[in-house]
Amino acid sequence: MGSHDQASSPSFTLQNVYRLPAGEMHHFDFYRLDEPGLMADELQQSIDATDVITVVEWANIVRDVLPPEHLRIEISSTGDTSRLFTITASPSVSHLLEGLR
Repeated sequence: MGSHDQASSPSFTLQNVYRLPAGEMHHFDFYRLDEPGLMADELQQSIDATDVITVVEWANIVRDVLPPEHLRIEISSTGDTSRLFTITASPSVSHLLEGLR
């Protein structure tokens, strides 16, 4: 996506922001939360921003904040060192799957 920032999981900080050539990527991780609280507001602002790509890990806790049109990637363990990626997209963003083929 053009970012030169070092990526890391925001498990402890809850959100990382990466600079992109045409905006930012906001990466949220809700694994450690029982309730999103103010982070739901932060997430909504990120989703509403037109120059931001929003990525959410452990999104079940904020599913009511997520837009109906989104790309979903589920990762399942199939062994000690193997994973199965299941990718689905809402109709209006299904064109994003073409770049993953």
